[in-house]
Amino acid sequence: MATSLPAAAYLSDAGRTVPEQKAAFDAQRNFIANLIGGGVREALTISSGSVTPGDGSSGGAIVVDTEASAASDDLTNIALTNVPDGMFLYIFFANASRVVTVKHNAGGTGQIQLVDSADFVGDALDKWLLVQRRSTTLVEVARSYGVDYYDQQDFLRVASVPAHNTLCPHARLRIDYATASTATVAADAVVLSDSSGHLKRFTSLSETLNVANTGANGRDVVDNAGAEQASAWYHIFAIGKDDGTLDVFASQVGYPGSATSIYTRLPSGYTWAGYLGAWRNNSSGDLQIAYQRGTRVVHSGTQPLSGGTATSYTSIDLSSHIPQTALSISGTGYCISTSGAPACNFTLAAITSNNIGKADFFFPTTSTGNGSGGPFKLDLMTAQTMAYFKSSGSTNVSITLSGWEY
Repeated sequence: MATSLPAAAYLSDAGRTVPEQKAAFDAQRNFIANLIGGGVREALTISSGSVTPGDGSSGGAIVVDTEASAASDDLTNIALTNVPDGMFLYIFFANASRVVTVKHNAGGTGQIQLVDSADFVGDALDKWLLVQRRSTTLVEVARSYGVDYYDQQDFLRVASVPAHNTLCPHARLRIDYATASTATVAADAVVLSDSSGHLKRFTSLSETLNVANTGANGRDVVDNAGAEQASAWYHIFAIGKDDGTLDVFASQVGYPGSATSIYTRLPSGYTWAGYLGAWRNNSSGDLQIAYQRGTRVVHSGTQPLSGGTATSYTSIDLSSHIPQTALSISGTGYCISTSGAPACNFTLAAITSNNIGKADFFFPTTSTGNGSGGPFKLDLMTAQTMAYFKSSGSTNVSITLSGWEY
């Protein structure tokens, strides 16, 4: 039973007998037949965790089935009797319903060493491993997951949703106010994830969100027993199905950092979701007039501080002005002189102490009643919170916000 080629010059030796020559030619034939493509794939059945490729029978590939047609079985070793050192061998699987798990470094001669040090689950006919014998171990050289891109993502360590500020990865995201209850949502492409963190790219998002309705392209029916809320933030998600269906969905929970998973709130049949931003219903129950391009949102302006007089850092609650997911704000800071003294010396900050992330405003003396101000952008360290104080002068400080960024 030959497992390797005859030695160099063996056949040309004049002393070779006819039987020796025949045996050598058989050895050549069997060696070639065991190379990749040298023959048809060989069907093998696991026996006590092991299979034994035949001499000159494998064509460099074996198709492994479970012992006694069990629903699952482990392949721990491949007998090396007919696998010469250096030989490459493909491992395929016979039946997707009879799952063969190739074990990593199970021990003993013919153990299989896998590159990620984890077992390989052969649960599909288009999955395979390519291994090479190196001494007494079969070492993985390559693998395929076929169409199972979930497992492929896990193997490549890209299964977790990548950071993209706060929003899901997107191309040309646009959200526009349309009516008191609707906003148009569009993007050339979005990358959504399922509850396990697997990723799927969807294209051509173009939907109208109506917060007066529930379900797909509407709001979450679980929120507040399905009743639309005034003075509330609605977080917008792109949602998808396995068949490529792509819609939008609004919920008061499920946003990044929320204690509730959005996957517990999706309409029936939807398994993919990606965060797109948030819109506020005002005190009248109407959507705020605002527009979003990518990560930036602009609106007509809200005033979280009017006539502030604090002379030490004082927090400003922004919860009715920006969503929990906003990372920075933009707007105008200004003040009104009350006695003709310096019109405006004040500071805005992201943190309520240590002058962290601050924006200082210094304006010249003006007549009583005149206002001075200027634009600012402030990165936030605490959600929906900023701080201010006036450093000098008889002034009242006011702030108008014109937008935010994720």
